[in-house]
Amino acid sequence: MRVRPRRGAAPDRRRRPCSVTSRIVADLIAEDFLERADQGVRVGIRLFELGELAQRSQELRQLALGTMADLRQATGLTVQLGV
Repeated sequence: MRVRPRRGAAPDRRRRPCSVTSRIVADLIAEDFLERADQGVRVGIRLFELGELAQRSQELRQLALGTMADLRQATGLTVQLGV
């Protein structure tokens, strides 16, 4: 089955039909992961918050790395950070 892109609603790279892509985008908008913009959609507040959480966990890892290395050296055991 060949899918032809329509103006304003082109299928994604996996060649999903436009209707499927539109439903996925609508679901993401409904959950605030995306929001409507003048010319399409943009990152929504929930996706932004998710990105912030990922950044914070990376900062926490950097802060804990020295202590974790000391603990590893002192015990000879594997050390893991879990939040």
